[in-house]
Amino acid sequence: MRLLHVSDIHFTYPQCEGETDSDLIYRQHLIQHAQAQSATLGPVEGVLFTGDIAYCGRKEEFDAAKTWLAELCKAVGCDVDRVFVVPGNHDVNRGVYNAVLSVKNAAQAIASAGAPQKQEKALQAALQDDVAGAYLLQPIEAYNEFAAAYGCHITPKLPFWNRYLDLPHGVRLSLRGMTSTLISGFKVPENRRDLHLGVFQAQLHPAPGVLHLGMAHHPIEWMSDAEEMRRRLEGEPALLLFGHEHEQRVSLNMNGKALTVSAGAVNPERRELGWRPGYNFLEFSVDDCGETMAVTARIRQFEWGYEPNGFKPKIQGSGSDFIDHTFVVKSAPKTKNAASIFEPGGTNGADQDAVERDTGLGELDMAKSETGNIIYRFWKMPRSQRKAAMVSLGVLASDAPVVNEPEWSASRKVVRYLS
Repeated sequence: MRLLHVSDIHFTYPQCEGETDSDLIYRQHLIQHAQAQSATLGPVEGVLFTGDIAYCGRKEEFDAAKTWLAELCKAVGCDVDRVFVVPGNHDVNRGVYNAVLSVKNAAQAIASAGAPQKQEKALQAALQDDVAGAYLLQPIEAYNEFAAAYGCHITPKLPFWNRYLDLPHGVRLSLRGMTSTLISGFKVPENRRDLHLGVFQAQLHPAPGVLHLGMAHHPIEWMSDAEEMRRRLEGEPALLLFGHEHEQRVSLNMNGKALTVSAGAVNPERRELGWRPGYNFLEFSVDDCGETMAVTARIRQFEWGYEPNGFKPKIQGSGSDFIDHTFVVKSAPKTKNAASIFEPGGTNGADQDAVERDTGLGELDMAKSETGNIIYRFWKMPRSQRKAAMVSLGVLASDAPVVNEPEWSASRKVVRYLS
């Protein structure tokens, strides 16, 4: 299996709508370079986008991103419904904090709650409250509309998403998309430890035959609950993908279980020291060792270079143009269906049944291409048609408003019903 990892592309309105975009050439080069890589290594089966899709959280910026992603997917042989996204700080519309005081107060109440344990309690309370929860997500409304096309939108009751992809020998790659921006944007500038993830997002449930892949925009160090995040995310075999810092790095944690891959920015800001666009290409292979499976992740990193202009392999410390790391996971029981042993999705500490009661959908089987196709086609429909479909299936009241939490939750039920 091959996956692309891109981050921090920063589509900026109004430049992104025309030929005056000075960063257009780098995005075009990336598509051509990724196409050449996939022609050599094989088609890409997923695109992982670790945030900062937009620059100011505007709808027009996400529209431009959707067009570019469609071009990228076509070039590398990936279905457009196999894109997975999480929000970054630039995907937050910061103007909402200035325009709606209640929105700012909701985020500020969590940030100023005190120790991480108190912030956790405040965040949990806000997400469970219909009014406060809606306030927390209001600054990423345009992002959520964009993410819904890929089945990656979030709600206060479920501010993260779970997906899985099939690897050889019955191993499953369990994707968890975490939202690191729940209280991002009301304070400028933001520093390390200013944000709070919520440890319920960082729960990687142990299961045989499963390799975890966690992705978020902000690296662990930016969270006030970083210590507990690290214990949870690095305690299981896991590949962790981050963006935000615009620097390509690969590091192994001390117990050897978790590998962290930090993405370079596709379009970093020009004033940055060491300015250099970049992206990552991930390959997975599996060796059956009997009671265990050896899952090798090969990380290829590419960065911008000159003479000639284009993306070139980043040479690692070993002198090679890639890094290999092998994860050891327990083999799944041969007598069980892989789906039946897959970890629960969980939501704020609840079990899988609670997830399905709240949202109508637990784990989405993205290994089935029809599931992603249904999601993508559903969210391409006009709002009036989406609502008519949900009303006709009895998952949304006829007088319910659209483009808010009731629609997000009801849409999940539609996808489950159709797939």
